[in-house]
Amino acid sequence: MGGLVYQNIGPRLAYLRRQAGLTQSQLAERLGVRSYQTIQKWEKGERTLTYRYMVKIARALGHAVKREKDVIPLFFPPAAATEVDPVLLLGALFLRGNLENLLQGSNRIEADNLR
Repeated sequence: MGGLVYQNIGPRLAYLRRQAGLTQSQLAERLGVRSYQTIQKWEKGERTLTYRYMVKIARALGHAVKREKDVIPLFFPPAAATEVDPVLLLGALFLRGNLENLLQGSNRIEADNLR
């Protein structure tokens, strides 16, 4: 698994780093990479990130990584749709239904006025 390369996870890396309260320089120092510019390039997607470094980053950010596969949910969380508050979802569906009813009602009123 160490040789796998992952792209397009830069924004997630930046988010995790900020959540840990670290600057790019501090994370670079913890990882033993040359400079903050390596972190910057990972975050911007200008440089690919290997699975090996994902494991190192997770540990450097304070996440318990017992097995290498433990980093997958950290870098690839479940889709946002599964994180929607059910009350908000019901409210949105309710409002949508009422809006559709209002629009259908206004169409009926316009049709009645044409007769």
